[in-house]
Amino acid sequence: MAGLTSLGWVVQVRGLDATFPAPTATALADAQHALAAIADDTRVLIDGLALGAMPQIAAAHRQRLRSTISRR
Repeated sequence: MAGLTSLGWVVQVRGLDATFPAPTATALADAQHALAAIADDTRVLIDGLALGAMPQIAAAHRQRLRSTISRR
C-alpha cells in the first residue's frame, strides 16, 4: 500500500473479517457488500487467500471490477 501511494496512486483498504481464509457466512456477506460498494471499472487488489475463500463472490464482480490477485 505504501509503495502504491508513493507512486501517486489513491489507495483505499477494505479489510475482511478475521475469520478469513475460513470465513463465516456473515464474513462472506460483509465481503459481498464491500465489493458491491466499489465503483465499476475500479482496479482492486484481492489477496489470494481471501479470493480462494469467496470464488462465487469474486466471480459476481469480475465483469465490472478490474481485479488483481496478490499471491504473497
